[in-house]
This record gives sequence, C-alpha cells and structure tokens, in this order.
Amino acid sequence: MTALTQLEELRKKIAADPRSLREASDRLGAVLDAASKHPDALRTYRSGSLASRFTNRPVDDADGGLVIDRRKHTALGPDGDGELPRALVESVHNLLRPLLVEQYPSVRIEKMKRGLLVRFNEPLPSGEDPTVDLVVALNRVDAPGLWIPNLDRNRWDPSDPERHVELFTSGWPELRHTRQHVVRVAKAHAKQFSEPAVCSFNIAALAWECIEIVEPLDRALRRFFDYAATSLAQRLTKDPAGVSAPIKVADRNRAVQRFRKVADALDLAIEAGDDDAKVYEILAATGVFWKLIDPPSSSIATIHQAITSGDTMSITKAGTLVAGTASGTTSIKSTRSYGGQLVALNGHRDSGPWYGRFLDRLRFEGDTRRHVIGLRVPRRPRHGGVRYRWNVAPPGCERRQVRIDFPLSSPGVPRVYADGPTESPHRYEDGSLCMWYPRDPLERRWSFGDGLHALLGQIAVHLVKENIWRRTGEWPGAEVPHGVETKTAQ
Repeated sequence: MTALTQLEELRKKIAADPRSLREASDRLGAVLDAASKHPDALRTYRSGSLASRFTNRPVDDADGGLVIDRRKHTALGPDGDGELPRALVESVHNLLRPLLVEQYPSVRIEKMKRGLLVRFNEPLPSGEDPTVDLVVALNRVDAPGLWIPNLDRNRWDPSDPERHVELFTSGWPELRHTRQHVVRVAKAHAKQFSEPAVCSFNIAALAWECIEIVEPLDRALRRFFDYAATSLAQRLTKDPAGVSAPIKVADRNRAVQRFRKVADALDLAIEAGDDDAKVYEILAATGVFWKLIDPPSSSIATIHQAITSGDTMSITKAGTLVAGTASGTTSIKSTRSYGGQLVALNGHRDSGPWYGRFLDRLRFEGDTRRHVIGLRVPRRPRHGGVRYRWNVAPPGCERRQVRIDFPLSSPGVPRVYADGPTESPHRYEDGSLCMWYPRDPLERRWSFGDGLHALLGQIAVHLVKENIWRRTGEWPGAEVPHGVETKTAQ
C-alpha cells in the first residue's frame, strides 16, 4: 500500500456524510430565508467550510450572514458613528424563532460575539446536530468587504467572507477538488492535537496560496505542508481577500515544527513505494496521522500470528513494537493475560523501596531511559511510590499515554494505566492492565528482576492484544479464565 493509497483512504474516512451536509445546508437555508425577512435586511450570504466544501466528519455547523441596509442605520460601523448592532441583533433574534419553530420545534437561539447561534436540538441518526452561526454584518462605505461586529470586545472588524468563498471555490473542477482534499486532510491533521497550532481558515488560506496545479493527493499534501512550514516561518498568512489583518497564530514555532514534520514524513512515505509496513510506520506510528490511518491488514495479520504463536519477541525487534527502543536481546515473555483481582503470592515480598536507592534504580532502568522515545523521567506522586509516563504508538494502535505506578504499598508490583479505549476483558477493576496471571511461574510473567525495558515491551504487547480483541472479538494468545480464586494484594 503506497502513501497515496493510505492518504486516499484517510480522506474517505474523514469525509462528511452527504446526508449530514444536506441537512446542514437546509438548516442554513432556513435561517437565511427567515433572516432575509427582517425589514432592514439588504442580503444574506453563505460562508465558511460548508460553502467552501472544506467540511469533514462530523458536520458540526454551517456559517452565514445577514447584511444590514446601512441607509437605514447611518450610525452603525466605523464609517458611521461606530455604533454596534446590539439592538439589531436582538430584533433579528426576535424575528427568527417564530419563523423557524414550526419546522424545527426544538430550536433555540443564543447571542454570540458576531451575531446569533441557532441550535436545532434534533440529532441526526449519525448523532450529528449541525448548528448555524448567523453573523449580522454591514457593508463598508469606501472599501471592499464587510464590517463584522465583535460584541464581546465592543468593536468592528473588517472581513470579506463572501470573497473568501469565491476564491476558495475558484478554478477548474480538478483544481478545486485537489484544493478541497488538501484542506480537509490538513484540517484533520490539526484536529488530532488538543491544541491545534493553526485555525481552519489559516489552513484554507495557505492552500489557496500554494495549490495551483492538479496533483495526486500525496504530492499535493507534501507541497502544502512544505509551503506552510516555509511560509509561516517567514510571516503570518495574509488574508486572501486583502481586507483583514494577517491571520493570527497562537504559536508560530509550534505550527512550523508540525508542518515541517509532516512534510518530511510525506517525502519518506512517497519514497517507500508500496511497502505497507514502512508507509504505515512513517505516516502513523511516528505521530503524523496517528489518529487517522489504520494499519494495513497484512500488518495486523502478522502481529496477530506472532502473538498467538507466542513469538512476541519477533514483533519487538529493532523497536518495531516498543516504539523508539534500541534493538537488543530484551526478553518479552509470552504471558497469559488475566482479568481478575490483583494476586499476591504466598511467601513473596516485594523488594523496595528500590527507587530511593541510586544503584537499585539504575539496575532496574538500565539504559531504557536513554533509548526509549516518549519515556519521561520518573516522578514521586504525593501519596508515595514512583511513577513513569510513556507516550507510545504500538503497531495497529493509536498513540497512547501510559502511566506506570510503583506504589509505596507494593513497590515491586507495577500498576499500569493507558488512555484511550478501555473496553478489555483483561483489566482490573481500577482500569489498570492485567498483563499476566500473578500465580504463573516466573517464565510466564514479568517480574521485577526483568527490568523496565521488558515491562515496556509487555505493556506494548498487551495494548496490541486489546486492539485486536476490539477488532475481532477474540483475544490473541493465552489467557486465564475469569473466576479463578484469588487473594487480593495488601
């Protein structure tokens, strides 16, 4: 599977449901039709991602505006007396609901900084419930574009949303499609982060600047991310309509770094040809499209076969599974997964607190911290013990945040937690991973003497097993039936 194939699959995966798009468009049409009946209305318009064909799944909202006839309100705007349209917004609010409630009985309308937010409270079968943002705007007297109110900051801002749609949808059909596909994939990339580095409008503006020819998606995306990184390193992105100030960015350095990382990864992925595993590792496992690209089926089959045959070491060589580790002879045991209570073996005493003694901690960690990417320096929680954190993306899994606790009460027995999906037949009641059966002999379970490196391997293997179980409904590898009599660790 080539980079182009992977990215085309990604594009289809994020594509908005046509029925949701139609519903959002219909809702926007109903709001604009009602707004046009205001006695001071000059015209209405459609804007934003929906109008520009940049919308991804899920379809959250639709944007439009009502332009007021300034001849009836000469005091409005900076080229009037600077008056804000608060009274007008209130009058539009009072007009809309009676006109919409018959078609949308649960409709609710709220004020926002640019005008009104219309909530319909009628979820679609997909769970989506698109809202409508209605901006109450004003033509500028001696300049192109509109005055857009900012009611929160008591000011007017210049903008030209109608021109933006005109520009973003310009060109022959093939060029429009290339631009739309690039913007949608770039938006999906940005949305993976809890704090996106740039806004959707910035992405659209950058794509409008650089997507000037028709190319396959992989090469068009490489062109976009390379241009975006270079451009933002030099300056903020200009408003395509030339009306408003350059587009603000919360953290330019972070934006440039993220764009450059994707551009470099796309170069490598394109060069990798049809090597499924390599393309997946470059585009997903390295943290580029880690939430968006599924591993190739051949890769999943290989992992499944290795786990069920007990050959977990074969999928951890050269750091393939334990992302970022150095290759070596660390033993990853073939364990039996367990889903009951935590067990303390008779006569067994945990060694510790080892983490307070430098040599003991050095023996436990070895050179793991130096070779494993994403492993943070251990911290001491307030309740005692020691805690490691690990950012890892095992094959077939999204990137996961792992927490490894060695509590003060049992410093030799780790409690391991991972974010993301929690559905699993092999977790303890507190959500920690049940990676081995504690009553098994040492050769069938991890023990403190195996060290941190081996523990990370067991965690990664367990996360892969959980992912396969969620996909197939079958647990790969050996497991201990639930209901086995246990003794809870003290």
